[in-house]
Amino acid sequence: MREYPHLFDYDQNINLKLLDFAAAENITGRAIEIFAHIASALAVWHKRAAGDSTKVAIWPDQDLVQTRKDFLRVYSDWSRLLVEVSENDLERSVIYTNSKGERYGSTLREILDHLLLHGAYHRGQINLLLRQSGTEPLATDYIFFQRKTSEL
Repeated sequence: MREYPHLFDYDQNINLKLLDFAAAENITGRAIEIFAHIASALAVWHKRAAGDSTKVAIWPDQDLVQTRKDFLRVYSDWSRLLVEVSENDLERSVIYTNSKGERYGSTLREILDHLLLHGAYHRGQINLLLRQSGTEPLATDYIFFQRKTSEL
């Protein structure tokens, strides 16, 4: 089950790198909201996967300093969960109630895949906002991370 811990390492690395880059560029507005949303979604889904029904704001109103703290906390939570997960656990159904009050079930694998794709989608939005503000966006592709972590 090596792939998910590795992919979450990438996800954490690139989210924090992009957040720090954007902070250094003094971004404002929508990009800050999107960063907070990515961190919040990770927290919401971790709680669901852990069987915790505590509500978390999907679009919290917070600054980048708080969002960075949230990223570090939630990636630590996911890291602890992922080291305990077996291949069989990936197929277990997680029953949850969404933000509209609707009940669903998704496998842990589906949730993990969703989170990785969700983050990539929103990082693309943030990079577009950076480009529109006149800043050359950061390369966030997985292959760049992989090249740095692979031995030749």
